Amino acid sequence: MLPFLFAVLNAPDPVEIDYVSRSGLFVKVHGIPVVEGSFFQVYEPGWSKGYFSSNWNDQTVTKTAKGVRMTSMSTDKLTEATFDFVRTGEGIEATYSVIWRGPKTAHLELSLGHLWAPAFENGSVKLGSVERTGLTKRLPPSNTSEERQLGPHSSDFEFRSPLGQMEVLVDGGNPVSLFDARGYQSDWSTNKDLFWFGMENVELKPGVPTVVRTHWKLDLNTPAASTVAAPIAAKWNKAERAFGPYEPALPMIPEPKDVKLVKSPRSFVWGHTLDIQASTALRPAITQAHRLVSQRYTGMAERGGKVVASIKNLGLAPGGYELNSSTGQLIITGQDAEGVRNGFRRAATLTRPENGKLIVPPMVIRDYPSIGWRGLHLFVGPEALNFQGAMMDRMLSPLMYNQIVLQAERTNWDAIRGTESGWTMKKTDLAKLVRRYREVGMEPTPLIQSFGHMGWLFMNGKNKDLMFNPSVPFSIDPRVPRSQTLLRELWKEVMATFGSDIMHFGLDEVDMRGWPAGDHQLVTDLWKMQTAFLAKLAKEHEATMMVWGDKMLAPGEAPDAAHGHTKAHAKARRDALPRGAYVADWHYKNDANPKIYTSLELFKKEGLKPVAATWWRPDNIKGFFAAAANSRVGTLHTTWAGYESNEANMVREFDQMVSYILVGEYAWSNRAELPKDLPYQPDDVLRQLYGASATPVHSGPAWQAGNGSSTPITVGNHRFQKWDSPLRMANPLNAESPNVSAHTVNVGQRGSAVAALVSCQTRLTPNDAVGQLTIELTNGTKIERRLNYGRDLSAIHEKTASLKSPQKEGLYAIELRVGSSQMIRRVTLTSLN
Repeated sequence: MLPFLFAVLNAPDPVEIDYVSRSGLFVKVHGIPVVEGSFFQVYEPGWSKGYFSSNWNDQTVTKTAKGVRMTSMSTDKLTEATFDFVRTGEGIEATYSVIWRGPKTAHLELSLGHLWAPAFENGSVKLGSVERTGLTKRLPPSNTSEERQLGPHSSDFEFRSPLGQMEVLVDGGNPVSLFDARGYQSDWSTNKDLFWFGMENVELKPGVPTVVRTHWKLDLNTPAASTVAAPIAAKWNKAERAFGPYEPALPMIPEPKDVKLVKSPRSFVWGHTLDIQASTALRPAITQAHRLVSQRYTGMAERGGKVVASIKNLGLAPGGYELNSSTGQLIITGQDAEGVRNGFRRAATLTRPENGKLIVPPMVIRDYPSIGWRGLHLFVGPEALNFQGAMMDRMLSPLMYNQIVLQAERTNWDAIRGTESGWTMKKTDLAKLVRRYREVGMEPTPLIQSFGHMGWLFMNGKNKDLMFNPSVPFSIDPRVPRSQTLLRELWKEVMATFGSDIMHFGLDEVDMRGWPAGDHQLVTDLWKMQTAFLAKLAKEHEATMMVWGDKMLAPGEAPDAAHGHTKAHAKARRDALPRGAYVADWHYKNDANPKIYTSLELFKKEGLKPVAATWWRPDNIKGFFAAAANSRVGTLHTTWAGYESNEANMVREFDQMVSYILVGEYAWSNRAELPKDLPYQPDDVLRQLYGASATPVHSGPAWQAGNGSSTPITVGNHRFQKWDSPLRMANPLNAESPNVSAHTVNVGQRGSAVAALVSCQTRLTPNDAVGQLTIELTNGTKIERRLNYGRDLSAIHEKTASLKSPQKEGLYAIELRVGSSQMIRRVTLTSLN
């Protein structure tokens, strides 16, 4: 089937075993996933309290002669686990040992492995004496595991699939549950095709090891080697309008406050040159909009219309503007300079092709932001300059963001030399990124964790003398004088790079790891010591301090993230901040009711400046931002995607990147609809803004390859002559698939690009290489594009946008450009997975 698969088949053992910290067990058979993760957690009976979760704590993984060992110890020393996975002649032996040292009996949830459903769904499973088939059928989304059970709980299982036969015997613990987690609404199962295989409510008696053993007997089939198919001599027809501006224009996002469409024979027309009437100070806003339009469209006219920009007191909130395109001119009047910029950002997203011209439709808009401080939190990294540069131009600016918080510890700062790693950003690149944000109207704020979450400071064995707990590289100890010396030097360097008027010191979850359990007074005492130093440091830099808010809220004072222990301790920690300090008040409860977010007013009443901080959950964004608008405070959307900013991480955490669309919408408009009721699909807007190829202003001809009489299909800006039968490729999980690894189509035509309509059968891990599209020119030149899952295409049943390719009916339009028109010999699509 695959070049990768050939390498695996030549290996001595077709079974690969691995364990990944925080992600669990992974098993492959002949290169095909069988187990895709696992976890375990310890909790109070009845789930009234959680003690430990492997998803949120690091594990130590050691390769052994025939497998892998995982060891884990909770920071409070109450939970200790050792898991051994050993390859045997028959299959895999696994031993799970957990010791609980708490004062009373606890319970254990133990996932023996999240089974990768596609490896089993074209087969059957026997749970004890009960056999279950029809595993391809998907249940509606829900989070009730009981209704998803594939059969009775058991201690012996037999799976049959195209991979072969797998028997699993379990000894110890409780009977094992097997349920369908495709559509199960949990963090570990979202956007994954898994069967949950494990046990719950295993009794853990204090000090007594609890041991579970499993024996996996594997009787495997050996996949046949795949072949390259003979070249196809397709029937080529020339279609006069095979590509063009066929994709619907962007929705009016964020929703403006007041819009009047005007019936006028004249529209403003974009061109490479414009007649600009504006002061020098306002011209960068026009240049930015012009650049965005030029990126999104090809075929712009040489000369465009008249552009007028000015500032006037319109009686609007800061950042407000009026846009008038009803007279053939583009007239933007801003309440202030930011309003002018916002008006041109709006004009860029209103732009669309019409009758061979690139226009802003005739209309009058009067608009202003519902929230003044509209921020996004991002990490840095080696690829952040290019990745965020593309994001700010194509997506963040059109969505009207005006603040960026850059978590920048992982930079090669002189003050912390020796802590560098593969995700460290160059300081010179960070300085360029900071300048770029300011150029496009987004104010960058540095975030350097300055108490907890400081594992980056101890990388490569550095700065161990500053650790609060010498065994846990997490927090610094404010009582060590050198901690202040180092932070002072580091922040001096950071502020020289940023020149910001806000300094974000972090301070969330400062005692999460390595602190004595229950000593809340110690946390408060060291909090006071550290915040006094940091407040002084901010004052020295003539800046306002900002911190996360969770350690200053007691349970009951917020819907979640209330880690202040007691009301007295939370109040003492709030009182330790200087009045006027910013508090990034983060709450991630997926609830659209603004009334539950009560902590904003609590912080305001005590003289602090709260900022509503959300995560990717849609109703959390809607509800918390509505509360922020009601309280007249700012918003900050947080990103937690691999702690490094690059496109691959955002494909991996696609929901987080999609949430940037919702954040831009609700922070500006505070519109009434819930996310599920919006008149557009946020994932598709993301693709149109960030990842789409440039839209042609004019339609044009192309050669279409066909093998039948199917009705043409338009996907994005391309019209395809859809083939009666698709060119299928090898899939060892489907007995009906052909044993073919690549298809080649002879072309023999001149062209400047090739577009192919592609899908894949199986949902894969984001960023997995799915295939490769290759163009071979008659002069021997080859042009290639690797097709990655989630970035370029997704499974045919997904019916959601990938990051860069439009889709229809689960089929994705992939375009590969040649450049100037050239003679194309052939096109090859190769399966890589």
